[in-house]
Amino acid sequence: MVDNNAVESLRERTLSVLSGGTGRASNETLRALDAAIERAVEVAEPCGGYRFARLVDVYEDGVKTMFGAVESTKFAMMARESSGDPRVAFALSTAGASLDAELALDIPLLEKFVLDAVGSELAEIVADMVEAEWKRDATEQGLESSARMSPGYCDWLLQGQSVIFKAIDAEAIGVRLTDSFLMIPAKSVSSAAVLAERVPLRVQCLTCTRADCPFRRAPQDEAWSGARRTALSGNGEEAE
Repeated sequence: MVDNNAVESLRERTLSVLSGGTGRASNETLRALDAAIERAVEVAEPCGGYRFARLVDVYEDGVKTMFGAVESTKFAMMARESSGDPRVAFALSTAGASLDAELALDIPLLEKFVLDAVGSELAEIVADMVEAEWKRDATEQGLESSARMSPGYCDWLLQGQSVIFKAIDAEAIGVRLTDSFLMIPAKSVSSAAVLAERVPLRVQCLTCTRADCPFRRAPQDEAWSGARRTALSGNGEEAE
């Protein structure tokens, strides 16, 4: 269920995307936005689930669980820095297939563009709701958590979808994976996060030197970057 608070957040987030962060848009765009939100909320079928898996191994390029590996050096570093009962939280959520059907209709270009933006933000809001659930579960177990990380972002390749779909009953959620590792419905979000009694490195961006990354969630931290260089090369110098 998409409640009033979620609708308000949906409008604010989508308007920010459409306006480049200014919050200002033409009356025509605002009308299209309100109509798209009403349509999306009416047809949305939000659903999601999560699963915790204990770590079997942590190595330089990733971590291993009973469902398979998360092949990411940055994810591995977050896990390596953590201590006390380390695990991975796998999560999968969707805004539903009906939203894909709406986007496939023959509607004016502006309406389709705005509806697509609304759908993407709605998918993220549903993912946030699922994340809030697994974080409550983790807190009850005395566990801290890192920020979630999705296949296809940072250094985790899109093929990483396979381990999430092994861990979670995707069919029950209404999501399937194509041969090219894309999700159907399109407005779906998959992710993984590190769980442990102590997770000092919670955002992989702290170790990343790419300042122009559009997905950056935290500024680079020189201390963590130095630790990353040491981990990669063994002598404190950036590995080639």
